[in-house]
Amino acid sequence: MIVGVLIPTMLLTVTSMWSAQAATQTIKIGFVSPQTGPLAGFGEADKYVIDEMTKFFATHPIIVGADRYSVKIILKDAQSSSSVAAGAAADLINRDGVAMILASSTPDIVNPVADQCEANAIPCITTVAPWQAYFLGRQKDPAKPVPFKYTYHFFWGLEDVVATYQDIWSQVSNNKKAAALWPNDPDGQAWSSPNGFPPAAEKAGYSITNPGLYPNGTQDFTSQISAFKAAKAEVLLGVPIPPDF
Repeated sequence: MIVGVLIPTMLLTVTSMWSAQAATQTIKIGFVSPQTGPLAGFGEADKYVIDEMTKFFATHPIIVGADRYSVKIILKDAQSSSSVAAGAAADLINRDGVAMILASSTPDIVNPVADQCEANAIPCITTVAPWQAYFLGRQKDPAKPVPFKYTYHFFWGLEDVVATYQDIWSQVSNNKKAAALWPNDPDGQAWSSPNGFPPAAEKAGYSITNPGLYPNGTQDFTSQISAFKAAKAEVLLGVPIPPDF
């Protein structure tokens, strides 16, 4: 339900910002989210919210001086694929002529969309991905980070996840041995990095068993479970996509 809360705020903000610059009587805003595939659970509420926002703008057009602007929101299905998400953003820019793009739900979706927008000088606002995975995941050379001019992201970071997890763990008796399920994708790479989850968890006295990053869609987790049992882990953490979990 986080998405349902955030998207109206995003839409109201961007439409207000762009209304004065619109060249026609219709402002087009693109939205890319996973409507199908293993990440579809993240985008389940998006179509409903966009339908409600469409109804709202049908009766509440943007008024600037004597001009009235309708708002058209174009939803594209990322199909839970980074390459499809990038292609959807490109279509919105080159074919639909949108003034801005919104994207949501995991770095696999928001990062490629943001990269397309940055390359084409199209404003973009994204959410539902830790800021570390968004920012660090888009840097070609982490040692020389580059600023982004057209792409903006808002969401919590791994520091908030760590604090929440530790609060939960502290309420249940455990041996402070944690088992990590981190996939080989932008999320898993960010969570498992030296700047991610391990140092904070270890600082709190937890040891982490990490059998290594695994590919999304893995069908057999026997090796990981065996490693967790051998380490006598009593806490499970990670960021698997829903079918893998």
